[in-house]
Amino acid sequence: MDLKAKFQEMLQLLVGYIAGRVSCAELQSFAWEVIDYFTDTARGELPAEEEFERAFWYAIWQTQHLCDDEHEDEGVTRRELENALAYMKGEAEMPEECVGRRP
Repeated sequence: MDLKAKFQEMLQLLVGYIAGRVSCAELQSFAWEVIDYFTDTARGELPAEEEFERAFWYAIWQTQHLCDDEHEDEGVTRRELENALAYMKGEAEMPEECVGRRP
């Protein structure tokens, strides 16, 4: 799996979500594809970790935890995914308490 390509794909999905062109279901489908790959692949076969992954994994986990009707209705999903997008683009510094790790 090319993580840099997946990073770019996640960026585009988040932009689409914020613009109302991508659904939570599409975001979750993408997130599960990536999570499943990392949980099903032997550690020794995975690519070496890179710095950009912290914001990427944070966005993946936020997608998994917040893409539901309750959080969307409250506006939490949009707000947190806007933050994740800003972290991925380098427009905002990701706080230390934000967890972004591989599964």
